Amino acid sequence: MTAREYLLQIYILDRTINDKLDKIYLLKTTFYSTSGLSENERVQMSSDKDRTGNAVARIVDLEREVEGLVDRYVDLKKQVILYISQLKKQKHQFILTKRYIDYKSMRDIADELGMSERGCKKAHKKALEEISMIIKQYIVF
Repeated sequence: MTAREYLLQIYILDRTINDKLDKIYLLKTTFYSTSGLSENERVQMSSDKDRTGNAVARIVDLEREVEGLVDRYVDLKKQVILYISQLKKQKHQFILTKRYIDYKSMRDIADELGMSERGCKKAHKKALEEISMIIKQYIVF
């Protein structure tokens, strides 16, 4: 795993958490919005005898899964912030924080720093090289 891949784990966990929260929301919305039947509607019997219980169990399982992912996300984010704070140049700290903690584009970061996008990409590459050395002190890729 490269330093960049390690740093990108924060974004990936964030997206995974949000996707699961969306799924929970959809399940809850579907579960709570069941409508009654009118007397002329035909009913098809389902082989699922405990539809309500299964839906609630699925929601609870997903919520537990999200709790675990959030714990991992918070721990990883704290660790990454600690590694970034060990970089020598503040510009490198700023670039990596904006890119991997705040999810900013290289264009936006370059604009904030008042530099060209190409120059920002070069500084980003150097910052990744430097943080790679810091991370390797703690983690074996």
